[in-house]
Amino acid sequence: MIAAGLKVLWLARRSYAPGETVEPHFHDFYHFIYIVKPGGSIEIQKKRYGADQDVLFTAAKNTSHGIFPDGRLVMRTLEFKAIVTDAQLSRELPDLPVRIEDASSNVKVTLENLIEEGVNRRKHYRDLINVKFAELLIHLIRGAESGGAEADRGRNTEDMAPEKPGAKVSFAPVLEYMRANISKCMELEELSSILNMHPSYFCRLFQYEFGTPPIQYLLQLRIQYARSLLLDTRLTISEIAYRVGFQSIHYFSRYFHKKEHLSPVQYREKYQDEHSYIVLEKDGYNLSGTLQEVQALMRSPSRGTP
Repeated sequence: MIAAGLKVLWLARRSYAPGETVEPHFHDFYHFIYIVKPGGSIEIQKKRYGADQDVLFTAAKNTSHGIFPDGRLVMRTLEFKAIVTDAQLSRELPDLPVRIEDASSNVKVTLENLIEEGVNRRKHYRDLINVKFAELLIHLIRGAESGGAEADRGRNTEDMAPEKPGAKVSFAPVLEYMRANISKCMELEELSSILNMHPSYFCRLFQYEFGTPPIQYLLQLRIQYARSLLLDTRLTISEIAYRVGFQSIHYFSRYFHKKEHLSPVQYREKYQDEHSYIVLEKDGYNLSGTLQEVQALMRSPSRGTP
């Protein structure tokens, strides 16, 4: 197995019914909780935080944490549990904020893609999940050090070719426009005009910042939104296709299948109203359980005492 500095033990899409609480507990690995659909609160170290949409919560190892959906709404999350083996990463991860806003949706896209890797279990999927998750955490650490919520890519100003020496281009208006107009057709020229840039220059900067061209990024957002609609609504496949910006249901179905390896109908049947858990490395770790269960495990001879 490729050394990535960590091992992802467990990853999941979860749906919490109203009132379906996870009581405060702790364990000797990290637990990352990304809020896809809000509704309730997250407790970490006896402090409650609103479970707001597009927010990542980090619970360090041996840190008490719990999940408290409210009494009216279903809360949906993406969750990862991991042990850290790299010494430097172990020193730096505790400095991550407990609550990280994902304004650009980069974190969500990455986590969704890693869960799909776990579901499909293609060659080297464990290695890919570990490496990509470690990369995500490093970007978050960089972002925290620079005082921003988003990941700092660590690129120099010459490579980024900013409009002014030392200036950093903010793509937030473009990303907001994409999400607000997800059902509409969008051209590169339209997106580049938001920042008053030439399309080719805009495309180069965007790809350098996000690792993918703007139109491809937009397609990822469309598929991401389609996943949510398939799980959270009873809209027909045709209605979902048009709502996320595909003018042809046939093209939508083909593209969705290419990305998810399931048709939209199969995806809905497989994941709606159920949790999607992928256990990668159990290795003696108790990957769920109440505070009492984890304490009992930690006291057992095979694991030693805390």
